[in-house]
This record gives sequence, C-alpha cells and structure tokens, in this order.
Amino acid sequence: MTAELIAQFEKQLPVGPSIRVSLRCPANPSSLTVLFGPSGSGKTTTLRCLAGLEWPELGRISFGDETWFDRERNIFLRPQHSYTRMLQNCIPRIEGVDPWSAAARSSTGEVAP
Repeated sequence: MTAELIAQFEKQLPVGPSIRVSLRCPANPSSLTVLFGPSGSGKTTTLRCLAGLEWPELGRISFGDETWFDRERNIFLRPQHSYTRMLQNCIPRIEGVDPWSAAARSSTGEVAP
C-alpha cells in the first residue's frame, strides 16, 4: 500500500479570506500534483503549511501513519531539514560580491559595497 499525504486544514491570512485545503496525494513516483491559481489565492501558504513553516488554525496534515499537524491533538511537527542551502542557489551571483555578507551588512544599516 502506498503512503498518502492527506491535508484537511484552514489557514486564516492576516488580511483577506481564509484558505481551505482538502488534499489527498499518493506518494507514488509516477504521480504529479500541481497547485495553480491567481496571485494571492494561497498556493505558497498551502506549501508553507505542508512544509511545517506555518501552522493552520484548524485541521490535520498527515503522511502515511505519521501526523505532521493536528490542531485538536496539539501536534505541531517542525521541519526536519533546513532549506538554507537551497536558498543560496536561488540568489543570483554577482562576480566579486558575496550576497550573504552584503545582505547582513545592509540589515545592520551599513551601506553594502
């Protein structure tokens, strides 16, 4: 039997409507799940909730026999891996400039070179 990602949750945004998700995805190498919709419809928020980076106000998220989030039972599984290394690859490289040190300098109020 193939494990499934099952998500039934509601996330209230600070401004605007709440996002209601009802999702059932088999963990099968030949399956593909796509989220699509207009800007602001909740695609990124849904992914952040599934990844454990945000917690919904209501509902449950599970994968196979493991519960990742369950508001009623107070289960809030945090992400098991950091995505910082992946983020480094997303920042464009400018020859001679280290984007991480430049960002750190600019956040302290210093002018980045």
